[in-house]
Amino acid sequence: MRRPKFAIACTVVSMAMVALLSSCKSDPAGPAVQPRTVIFTENFENADSVSSNWNQIIYQAGWTAMSTSTDYAHSPTHSLASTDSMTGSKRSITPPIMDSIAGLEFYLSAKKNEHIDFFGCLATTGSSINGLAIVMGMGISKTDSLMWVYQSGADSAAAIHKVGFAVPTLNTWYKCKIEYSFKTSIITYSLNDAIVHQQTVQVAPPAIQWVITDRESPGVQGPKQYYLDDFTVYTR
Repeated sequence: MRRPKFAIACTVVSMAMVALLSSCKSDPAGPAVQPRTVIFTENFENADSVSSNWNQIIYQAGWTAMSTSTDYAHSPTHSLASTDSMTGSKRSITPPIMDSIAGLEFYLSAKKNEHIDFFGCLATTGSSINGLAIVMGMGISKTDSLMWVYQSGADSAAAIHKVGFAVPTLNTWYKCKIEYSFKTSIITYSLNDAIVHQQTVQVAPPAIQWVITDRESPGVQGPKQYYLDDFTVYTR
């Protein structure tokens, strides 16, 4: 007995569906993104948290600590800003990060071009004037560019690299992310989750102990409209 044509067609369709489902099941999954473990977050809303956890970066004449501001914020109402030239704050990472991938994420914005160096970073303890060795950061440069920052660990100012890579849009918050891999000794700098630069550390640090905020602008006095907010330190 001849089989109806529609039965043959249904059989072919069924076989095709089975093959398609089988191929979907056999396709390997894409690489999983390793989840991160948050060490601490800081949104600068709690004055007690800021005063107890953040300290002045350098205790020398002319240096001051950064302060919170309600002038502009990523969320909800406060951010961190600089009130004068040569201003910086630091917070210890306890316990220090010593393996896997160390990460820092924060938000950065400018309301006007202020012609100063202003950035946030991960750092290691060292013998430089600021007590740091390796510095890995992102911010805005005195040429009014978004920049990545790398200090190799030497005491000489020539070892500090501040490289602009884009012109910022004013009144826009940028997500900055710096990750250091202890396995590869590579720093990855990302802006809004897009990689902008990778840098190999010349001498791998045994640990990362600090989060730093810094304004380096000798001779440029007074508050400036650059802001940092919503810091997250993590490993993954």
